[in-house]
Amino acid sequence: MSALTHPILSDPDKNLDTEEYLSLFAPDNPKYIIMDLTPIERPQAKKTEYIGYVKVPDKDRPVRGYEVAVVGAIYKKRPFPIALKVISSRLIHGKGRSKNQMIMELIEETHSMYPDSILILDRGFASQNIISFLLSKGLKFVVRLRHGTSIVVGEQRIILGDIEPGKMEIYENALYRG
Repeated sequence: MSALTHPILSDPDKNLDTEEYLSLFAPDNPKYIIMDLTPIERPQAKKTEYIGYVKVPDKDRPVRGYEVAVVGAIYKKRPFPIALKVISSRLIHGKGRSKNQMIMELIEETHSMYPDSILILDRGFASQNIISFLLSKGLKFVVRLRHGTSIVVGEQRIILGDIEPGKMEIYENALYRG
């Protein structure tokens, strides 16, 4: 029996809380945590309560579906999934919440488990509200910005363009307005 499964199988009635359960599998202090938003199309799910509408990159308008925010800890050069959150316009509508609020809750939950990790965020997280939230919490993060995004570094306004394969551009203390 694996050392990871032994505590669970030796006492199957034991109720582990989320952090205790994850500690059996996940790395203790990963240097990096990655987050990604993935749209899931569900065109036939007309009666499913939580299915709303989602923007999909190759479609002109929103389609029936939802997004999944996936969180992974980098462990031995591979992402180890540690959390996910379903984000749907139906779950948000009428509850006084927003997609950004749901994402910020997920970031805060993740940060409470791994306070020293650096967040690596895809461009779906590049909003002024989320970046302001990250800065206000003092979190270390890297976010990918969309092509054509305008940033200000010092007195210079820069419009981000294509970056050649193998090249990297880093801007510290840049002002971003999403």
